[in-house]
Amino acid sequence: MFKKLLKILIFTLTTSIILGATFDDDCEEISIYLKEKYNNISYCYYLGYPGRLNKITINNDGSFTKDDFKKIFSYETLEQLTIILENNKNDPYTLYPSEISQLKNVKKLDIINNTGTAEITKQFAFSNTLEDLNLTNFIFKMPLDFPNTLKKLRLSNVTFEKPLEFPNTLEELSLTDITFTMPLVLPNSIKILYISNFKYDFSYIASLTKLESLNIEFKSDIPSNDKMSPLKNLTNVKTISFADGGKKITEIPEFIYSLKNIEELNFSYQAIKKIPENLCTLTHLKKLNFYNNELEGTLPECLNNISSLSYVDFSSNSKLEGNALNDVGEWCNYDYTYVKFDPDMQCIRNVRNNSSVVYSKYEKRSFIFNGLIWLAMIIGLIVAIILIIKYCRKQNIKGKNNGMKIFSLILLLVVVVLIIILILIILYLIIMLFTL
Repeated sequence: MFKKLLKILIFTLTTSIILGATFDDDCEEISIYLKEKYNNISYCYYLGYPGRLNKITINNDGSFTKDDFKKIFSYETLEQLTIILENNKNDPYTLYPSEISQLKNVKKLDIINNTGTAEITKQFAFSNTLEDLNLTNFIFKMPLDFPNTLKKLRLSNVTFEKPLEFPNTLEELSLTDITFTMPLVLPNSIKILYISNFKYDFSYIASLTKLESLNIEFKSDIPSNDKMSPLKNLTNVKTISFADGGKKITEIPEFIYSLKNIEELNFSYQAIKKIPENLCTLTHLKKLNFYNNELEGTLPECLNNISSLSYVDFSSNSKLEGNALNDVGEWCNYDYTYVKFDPDMQCIRNVRNNSSVVYSKYEKRSFIFNGLIWLAMIIGLIVAIILIIKYCRKQNIKGKNNGMKIFSLILLLVVVVLIIILILIILYLIIMLFTL
């Protein structure tokens, strides 16, 4: 009797262990559940052991069912969710599964439509834990209510046909190709703002008294100084950057000179031709970046009066001349310019320590000269070979009796090349003599 009870107990325990066995991680469990559809999960990340689902990216081609979404959303440890729409059927549930609003720990949500612009006629509901939201390629026919926990919002190619109200918790906002049919009201809580192809009056931005960082990208015509003048009221802004990839500015906007507390200016990859001396009035500047512009003329010496400068980059401005600024210590870059500098400055050494190639005026000439030497040698060899071939054909050189003639021709070839090199060296020395 005892043995029979023992067997039953062992069988029960074994069955319980088998039935209650857990997968090594949640991603493995999801892959087994979805089977071949798991190929549409481009990213699945888990934490701990056994692994608990933390981040997942779903490429929805229309094959995901409600049960599939419910299975994925059943993991309460999910914090970051990305849904990329690859097949727009305009099904409200497919566009935005309602279970998203029930996720208890999701903090970051990306809904990206890669099939054009989808119309949303159903209310989007967000979880009350959401902090970071990204919406791309949508037309909202219904009002959109953001959670009061939201801190970061990115909107790209989105049209709002109903009034839009941002939460007062918002600290970072990115607006790219946005259309509002109603007046836009931005919360004063915003500290970081990125705007691209902004079609509204800049007074909407000028009211943001807590704004610290502004990044602007112009995709069409660059607005005039008068239109941008409201931005001079951004007295607390510390950083202004003009983004690469859009329409390039050719001069520094006038409103910049009114921002006396500005600390960082980034004009990289623009088409600015001149640095006005008005820039020297911004005495709190710490970082100044003019990398890859069209600067010409002399570098203003008055920039040395800005004692707070610790980072300057004037590299890739082939027409810029003058003397380098005083050693700013942290970083200074004059690559591919004609600016004269002391290679022993600490800021220059920092650039070299980061494997940057620094060319002075004479190093650039040396580089060009070496290229001319190689070019001349190649051309000289080609010309000499052609002359030898023509001479041989003319003289109808045959057999061993002409060995002396061939040796003479080779010697002539060497002499021709040496003479070309000697002429180039003499020309180079003459050029250097008149440009020192």
